[in-house]
Amino acid sequence: MAEHKSSEPKKPSAKDAVMAERKANTARRAAALEAEGYRREDATVSILKANLMTFVTALPLIVVVILATLALHRGAYQDGLAKAFYERTILHIVLMIVSIPVHEGLHGLGWRFFCKEGWRSIQFGVMWESLTPYAHCREPLALGRYYVGLLAPVTVLGVVPSILAVVTGDISLLLMGTYNLLLAGGDLTIALIIARYRGKDVQILDHPDQCGAVAFVKET
Repeated sequence: MAEHKSSEPKKPSAKDAVMAERKANTARRAAALEAEGYRREDATVSILKANLMTFVTALPLIVVVILATLALHRGAYQDGLAKAFYERTILHIVLMIVSIPVHEGLHGLGWRFFCKEGWRSIQFGVMWESLTPYAHCREPLALGRYYVGLLAPVTVLGVVPSILAVVTGDISLLLMGTYNLLLAGGDLTIALIIARYRGKDVQILDHPDQCGAVAFVKET
């Protein structure tokens, strides 16, 4: 009579283990806040809608920056735009690639200053199925503090270079600024979603597995 060996349970992948721990952390934080009288509300958006919202949040800013730069530096751009662009092709490619991890690092840095556990509350990783890096904050933060980390990348990598591009007319700064404004389209969408909690006693926690956050609003 043939013996049938019992199949061992499949070990969870590293990705599954991280996601399970993140969901457990969210559940613990939610339970603690709900015990203090906070009500949970999801403030999320689908990835598709977040990408479409880029045309509403980031694209108008990009158009304004480009038009302002061209208006102030029309002569210089007519004379040397193509030459300046092609002479710095490698630089531009490097800036675009480096901007992606730096973007996530700035999220983490902005949140880290307000986390009781510092860097231990910040997780970095990559969603390999979409090749998308991410930064995740494991602690709930007050709305203003959450905004600091959420908007740090667009401010440092998008707004500042864009302003400098308008002032100087530099093509590299223009590309750097507008590219990072585009990258921040999702962040700006989330910023609009959670803006409805202004003036409320609220704690914002990164959603464990969706684009957006979980808001905990104090019951009045």
